[in-house]
Amino acid sequence: MRDPAVQPERTDMAWWRTVLAFSVLTLLVWRGAVMAGDPAGFAVAGVATAGWACFALVARRRTAELRRGRPRPPAVRYPVVVAVPVTMLVPALAAGVVLTIR
Repeated sequence: MRDPAVQPERTDMAWWRTVLAFSVLTLLVWRGAVMAGDPAGFAVAGVATAGWACFALVARRRTAELRRGRPRPPAVRYPVVVAVPVTMLVPALAAGVVLTIR
């Protein structure tokens, strides 16, 4: 049995769980940057924060559309808003991990 009334709520919760996980990751990157004291670590943390902010903005917009009752399919700008920071974030996080381990 399928309950279509619950699906938007589950989607809303999934968006915010992902934002929460991204927030924890960003805080851990900042913690590593502060503990290492390396300027490159702070640059990585800044990129992580920018990626988190973009993703949180997309999540906020998508959940607002869900609450209105008629969500539109994601426009081209949503994947671009998420893909660009994530593309910058992955190498930056890898560099941050390497610099922190040293």
